[in-house]
Amino acid sequence: MRELWDKRISTDERAALQTAMTNPVVERPVVSEMKAMDFAVQHCYERASVVTDKELLRHALRFGVGDVNVDPEELGSSHGHSRGRGHGQNHYDERGRRRN
Repeated sequence: MRELWDKRISTDERAALQTAMTNPVVERPVVSEMKAMDFAVQHCYERASVVTDKELLRHALRFGVGDVNVDPEELGSSHGHSRGRGHGQNHYDERGRRRN
């Protein structure tokens, strides 16, 4: 299998792979749940005055992919949102007040 793969790869691709394997991985900053939620709140409320908790969670998870916890209770508690049953059905205004 490796012989077939070696025949199909170009010289440039082989050099790029060798460079990627020999260079150390650059550490990236870790995104906290609070930072992800702060981003989501700022991003969502730039565009709308009322946002669902599902939309906030979606943007927070996209911003912190790989670093943030999926637990909506933990993400919501950082901004005082009370999340209950019916996740995705609650609406919040720009001040974090629940509106249904």
